[in-house]
Amino acid sequence: MNYQKTIGGFGESLAEDYISGLGYEILDRNFLVRGGEIDIVAKEKNEVVFIEVKTRTSNFFGEISEQITPHQQRTLAYAAEVYLKRNGMLNSNWRIDVVGINAEKGKEPKIEHIKNAIGFF
Repeated sequence: MNYQKTIGGFGESLAEDYISGLGYEILDRNFLVRGGEIDIVAKEKNEVVFIEVKTRTSNFFGEISEQITPHQQRTLAYAAEVYLKRNGMLNSNWRIDVVGINAEKGKEPKIEHIKNAIGFF
């Protein structure tokens, strides 16, 4: 099995448990559109939340917040709009969050949640 997919799936499962524990309702996982994917789609109160999960085993490549490129921001926003359109939710309030998982070997995973991340980076 592909190591990146394995660590990514692990991180997405941790992120889903984390946000469910905060009271979010999970609507979808791994929503694919041409050129992109949204890891988790959830609902918090009256807001649709699109969640990008970044899982790392070290900070060698920088902090989680440094991993979202301008291109990826555009791709996430596009995928979110497609999701809203396909599901008849165009008038919904929505945002994009990033959940970072630092899963360093031998240590308890650390979770960082950045709400309304687009524009933050």
